[in-house]
Amino acid sequence: MRFSFAVAFILLAGLCVPAAAGERVCRSPQPVETIAAVFDAIRACWQPPAGDRDHDATVNFSLRLNGTIIGTPRLVHRDPTDRSPEALAFDRSILEAMERAAPLPLSDSLGGAIAGRLFAYRLTD
Repeated sequence: MRFSFAVAFILLAGLCVPAAAGERVCRSPQPVETIAAVFDAIRACWQPPAGDRDHDATVNFSLRLNGTIIGTPRLVHRDPTDRSPEALAFDRSILEAMERAAPLPLSDSLGGAIAGRLFAYRLTD
């Protein structure tokens, strides 16, 4: 039980990680060793659409031990009434980043620790 709370805390702490790719490039073969590096790897593959810069969304997803995505990433915590072309392009750009980033080159230790766990990652432009 204590382990579940620790994992939940770590995953929720990932929401507080600034969305900046740092030095990582998209599809880098460099092993992903931390939860923050998972988010960095996705962010490195994200190409936000040009134009309006007032959108944000959270994407929920899970990874397998080998770094592939389980199922389809789901966009949550966004304005469901905003169906503008800009908002739709923003949403599409997040899902495309997930496709470009996968499979993530997870280290054995990280892959074993997070396989099947739900991630929530917020992206803002």
